[in-house]
Amino acid sequence: MKEKRRKTVLDELEMGIRPPLQIWGDHTVYTENCGGILDLGEDYIRFLSGKLPVTVFGSGISVGEYGAGRLLVRGKFTSLEFG
Repeated sequence: MKEKRRKTVLDELEMGIRPPLQIWGDHTVYTENCGGILDLGEDYIRFLSGKLPVTVFGSGISVGEYGAGRLLVRGKFTSLEFG
């Protein structure tokens, strides 16, 4: 009897499924699963990625795109908090 192979992250990437939160260097955060912006200040933004609250701290924080579940945040990030 042939054993069924478990799916891996690589299988999901090959199928074109994107991770819920993408972080590019210390300057860009992107999600296609934004549940809303909870708070926005001069040096931080707090938003929902799915049901998980995420806070990005840094300088020059700006929203590049927001709508239809997508959120693009740019700036010079110093830290991220989940929860």
